[in-house]
Amino acid sequence: YIRAICQSRPIEEVKAEVDKYLKYYGKDKIHGFFFDEIDSQSNGSTAYMAELYRYVKSKAGNKTVIANPGTHITDDIAPYADIFVTTEVGANQYINGYEKPKSAFENDPKNASRIYHMIHDVPPEQYDQVLKLARERNAGWVYITSDKQENPLPPSEHEKHPEQDGNPYNVLPQNMESLTERINNLGKMPDSPTRSEARVS
Repeated sequence: YIRAICQSRPIEEVKAEVDKYLKYYGKDKIHGFFFDEIDSQSNGSTAYMAELYRYVKSKAGNKTVIANPGTHITDDIAPYADIFVTTEVGANQYINGYEKPKSAFENDPKNASRIYHMIHDVPPEQYDQVLKLARERNAGWVYITSDKQENPLPPSEHEKHPEQDGNPYNVLPQNMESLTERINNLGKMPDSPTRSEARVS
């Protein structure tokens, strides 16, 4: 996990963090890198991500690179991560207010193995609906949690109610076993999204 802060962090600093993980854990123990807070809409951001993607592939071989803009991407940036988190929203927005992507990349079902949707605030009774929509929207990867982002409790109450701290990713979803079974019943997992260095332009 490495923050890019909308590509405002100096890229040498981000590369140094890549190197730190490789040195600390060893190249053979790392399966990939998750770059968070990615801006996906400007030419400068695309150039930054392109340089970062090439750097990881040159240093770490064919490790998976995930970029998380949390929103739709342009076709220009699409080559510069193996997987893009193109949607990161609550269930209500995902079900009732989803904006269709404009890029050819996201609208092509062949790219499902490279598209990831993360949906929080999902009550168990909406799991099936959200999974169905994710498939229809070409998301080969999906992360669903019933944990909530809104209305965090005061820090003094976090220990009693860790699921209400405003972070939607630090508590397992309700009915985790049932959710896992539903996902497994969808059928074949996406093909590996990682691409060889020869395909990196």
